[in-house]
Amino acid sequence: MSDGTLRFICLTTLLLQLKLPTMILLDEPELGLHPFSMQLLAAMMRSASDKTQIIASTQSVTLANQFEWQDMVVVDPIDNQSRFRRLEANEVESWLEQYKLGEIWEINVFGGRPEWFVWASAQKARPNASSLVGYRGHILQPLIFRRQGLTCGQCQPR
Repeated sequence: MSDGTLRFICLTTLLLQLKLPTMILLDEPELGLHPFSMQLLAAMMRSASDKTQIIASTQSVTLANQFEWQDMVVVDPIDNQSRFRRLEANEVESWLEQYKLGEIWEINVFGGRPEWFVWASAQKARPNASSLVGYRGHILQPLIFRRQGLTCGQCQPR
């Protein structure tokens, strides 16, 4: 059995429990999953979020495409700290006429880029494989927050 299949079985078991924990944290739940499995995973996450807070970090455009912009919290490295912020309608609505949410994130319309990219852009340098390997610890990606009315830190309720 593949790693992706095992991961999907574990995530399914977690998300379909009758009694869910108060909060579920998922770090890159898409790893090893087929794109269609990511669609199923997102559907289970949305369903479970009616009963619990789900926070998931992802680097997957495919998984991000399964959610609404209101579900997204972008994490940016600023002054050696992680800054969390909710998206604003004016940042994404015109883009959503032609693109999906993950595609908008991928072309860096609303941030969520790793620190090495920000540094390389300022230096007019191109990142390479060694700069990726040496990356040191900020959350690089947007977080998907699923539960009406709950917030994180400085993030505003929807």
